[in-house]
Amino acid sequence: MLGDLVLAGVLVNAKAEQELKNLNLKDSKFYGSGKKAHQQRKNLAKIIRTLCPFFLLAHSAKRVDAYVRNFNLNVLEREMAAEILSQISWDKAVLDGNKIFQPLVKKILEDKKFSKSSNLGEKEHNCSATIFALDYADQQEVAVQAASILAKVERDERLHNLFQGLPERYHSFQEKGGGYGNAGTLAFLQAYALQERALPSFFRTSYQWKNWQAWLKQNQMEFLSSLPLSCV
Repeated sequence: MLGDLVLAGVLVNAKAEQELKNLNLKDSKFYGSGKKAHQQRKNLAKIIRTLCPFFLLAHSAKRVDAYVRNFNLNVLEREMAAEILSQISWDKAVLDGNKIFQPLVKKILEDKKFSKSSNLGEKEHNCSATIFALDYADQQEVAVQAASILAKVERDERLHNLFQGLPERYHSFQEKGGGYGNAGTLAFLQAYALQERALPSFFRTSYQWKNWQAWLKQNQMEFLSSLPLSCV
C-alpha cells in the first residue's frame, strides 16, 4: 500500500549457512509487528550483513504503479531479481515464489550463461541446473530467510524516512500500519485525506483495496483517486 518495493539477495557459503541456521531465522513476516519485532529484525540484519555479501534493490511507489498499470508487479519483481543475480557471483540460486520467478528461471536456464555488465565489471554465472523458483522457499532456505529480513528492514527504514517528511501529526501511523493493507494504514490514509484533501506521494495508487475504495465512496471523496499525489 505505502512505500518502496524492496528485494534482497544474500550470498551464503557453507560456513555462513551454518551460522545463519544457528540464529534460528524465520521469514521476516513471522516475527510479527510492533517495536519488539522491528528491533529483533534490525538486530538480525546487522548480524546477517557481517556474515554474508548481499545486494538490495528498491523501487518507488510511483514505479510500482507504472508496472502494475502497464505490465504487472511480477514483471518488475523478475527484473529486480535478475538485476540482483547480476550483481553477485553465485553457483546456486533459490528464488522465493514459483509462479512469480519461474519465467526468469526458464530464461536463465535457456542461456548457457547469464551475464550482465555492471560497474563492477562483466559477471558470468554458469547456471546449468542450479537456479530454482520454489514456493515457500522462505520457510525452507536459510538464505531466503536472511534476504527476507534484510529487505524488510530496508523497507521499514525507507518508509520511516518517508513518514518523517510529513507533518509530525502523521508520524505515529507508520508503527500502527507499517504501510500494509490493514487498519493502521487505513486510519492513516483517512486522516491524511481528510486533512490534506490529497493522497501521500508514497501511496501505491494501483493497489485496489476494497476497504479504502469503500471509504472514499462513503465519504464522497472518490475525486482523490484522480488528483496528483501530495508532497505535504
